[in-house]
Amino acid sequence: MSQAGYFIPSGMTFQLHLLINTNVKRELTMGIGTILIIVLILLLVGGLPVFPHSRSWGYGPSGIIGTILVILLILVLLGKI
Repeated sequence: MSQAGYFIPSGMTFQLHLLINTNVKRELTMGIGTILIIVLILLLVGGLPVFPHSRSWGYGPSGIIGTILVILLILVLLGKI
């Protein structure tokens, strides 16, 4: 295959295409993990029992959201998400 005077073997273009797709997938996955972490942090702050709307809830909702946040952080750091 020739493009603009350069000769690129067909196997090399497949490897380059695979490399580009892998990097795009990693960037997309990292973006989803980051968005989930931000949303969970906002939920955690909103669920803290210091605000008038959540004072009667106790520590249950913030504890559950905090646990989910810690699990998500571990998964992101391990590269699973």
